[in-house]
Amino acid sequence: MRCNPNRLYVKTNSDYLAQLEREAAHTNSRFGEELVRVVCENNVDHTLGCLQEADALLFNSTIDGQNLTVFEGSLLNHRHATVILSERAGAAGALASSVELINPFDIAELADTLAYAFHLMSEQRNRRAEERCKVVVQYGLPGWVDQHITALEDAV
Repeated sequence: MRCNPNRLYVKTNSDYLAQLEREAAHTNSRFGEELVRVVCENNVDHTLGCLQEADALLFNSTIDGQNLTVFEGSLLNHRHATVILSERAGAAGALASSVELINPFDIAELADTLAYAFHLMSEQRNRRAEERCKVVVQYGLPGWVDQHITALEDAV
C-alpha cells in the first residue's frame, strides 16, 4: 500500500497512517505472511513504479482539487488496474464512467469496492482502462490553459 506522506503533522493524517499500519500488521498476522506493506515516503520512482504495476489504484481523498495522480496512474498503469476514486476528488466528474466512485468516509463501501476490484473480469478492466485513457488525454496542459483563460475572460 503506497501512501502520500503529505501533511503528516496534521493529527488526522498521522492517525490515518497509524491505522493503516495497524490494519496491515493485523492482516499479515492473520495470514502468516506479508501480504500488505505500508510504504509512506516521498520517492517519485517508487510511486511511479507502483502506479505502473498495481492491480487496483485507490485515491481516497476526503477533500481535494483535481487529484492529478489518478490521471497519471491511468496513463502509466500496465495492468488495466481498476481505479477506485473518492467522489470528493475533482477528477471524479471527468472519470465517473470509468472508475469506481466511493464515499471516502464509508469504510464498508471501500472494503466492498476493493473486493469487487480484485474480482473484476479482465475484459471489463481493459474496457474501463481504455475509456479512462481517452478521457485523461483530453486534459493536457494546452487544453487546461485554454479552459482557464476562457473562464477568466467570461468572468470579466
